[in-house]
Amino acid sequence: MNALKKEFDEIVKLCEEKVEEYGERASYFMEPASEEEILEWERKTGIRIPEDYRQWLKLTANCQMCSTIASLVFPELEQPDYIPEDYVLIGYVVGDGEVLCFSKTLGKYIRFFEGKVNKEYNDIIEFLKDIESNIKGEVPKIKFSDDDIKEMLAELEDMRKKGLNK
Repeated sequence: MNALKKEFDEIVKLCEEKVEEYGERASYFMEPASEEEILEWERKTGIRIPEDYRQWLKLTANCQMCSTIASLVFPELEQPDYIPEDYVLIGYVVGDGEVLCFSKTLGKYIRFFEGKVNKEYNDIIEFLKDIESNIKGEVPKIKFSDDDIKEMLAELEDMRKKGLNK
């Protein structure tokens, strides 16, 4: 039994519930990848696909969830130039250019946008839980460190001063 089947079924169900909001073609789940296809990709690239993502690919090789919330894809042989050497692109998040990758060395999943790591996940289920929350329309809890808050306040003060000097 595929360990990710429960998560897969939950996401498909959530996407079906959102058809009226997003449209009939906003979500799709293509055929699964075969073990042979996965092994061939690994042989050609010399990269091992993490076991949990391998299980996802055996449920669907390519999917899109509620239009631009997220899509997960079978990795391409050639990776885009903007992706760091250690990362393998496996998805797109929120439709604004943010991507999901797995790290070849860290064993983590990385949300990457404009040269920066936005979030790390220890496994694909953590990422899928985030997507489920987004589909449900739940507002994520944003945590800022003291340094983040000081930096934002300094930027606001700088903007205020520039506004006064016009």
